[in-house]
Amino acid sequence: MRNNKKLAAAAASALFMSALAIPGMALAGQPASASTAPAWSSAATSVTGQVSDTTITSNVKTKLMSISSAVSRDVSVTTDDGVVTLAGEVDTQNQKNQVIQKAKSVDGVKRVDSSGLTVSTD
Repeated sequence: MRNNKKLAAAAASALFMSALAIPGMALAGQPASASTAPAWSSAATSVTGQVSDTTITSNVKTKLMSISSAVSRDVSVTTDDGVVTLAGEVDTQNQKNQVIQKAKSVDGVKRVDSSGLTVSTD
């Protein structure tokens, strides 16, 4: 009987310690929330809570797919300190406007430089 109590206590202790080791895991009786995960546990945000340049670039490219796969393929996207730079060629002024608007709509974008984005003259 004494061994069973020791075993139960050890199991409870191990369960508690494993909960502490898993970022974002809620303790019993507490709802799971984003605030339970430490800031360093997400590749999408930096230690300061800002969206990373890599994440911004990826999110802009994903949004460009909604315009067309050709636009997504023909427009290059780079991000430096939250400033998105667009370069390449699109078919129409409307597509250029859409590309710029999609880029501006992404979380973490401070500014969009579209000086390298041109409209085809063909």
